[in-house]
Amino acid sequence: MNMDKKNQGFTLIELLVVIAIIGILSAVVTFSLSTARNKGKDGSIQSQLNQIRAQASL
Repeated sequence: MNMDKKNQGFTLIELLVVIAIIGILSAVVTFSLSTARNKGKDGSIQSQLNQIRAQASL
């Protein structure tokens, strides 16, 4: 394939596909982080409840 210097580079479609993939990956990472954060909060609340129960039984 003989390409001139003018024709080298990325096409608009290729750039849009890459931007879409990056957007999808960032959405997945954001969802995963929010899920992990919620699980951490749940664990913290559970630990605090266990401490309250232990103190109440004394």
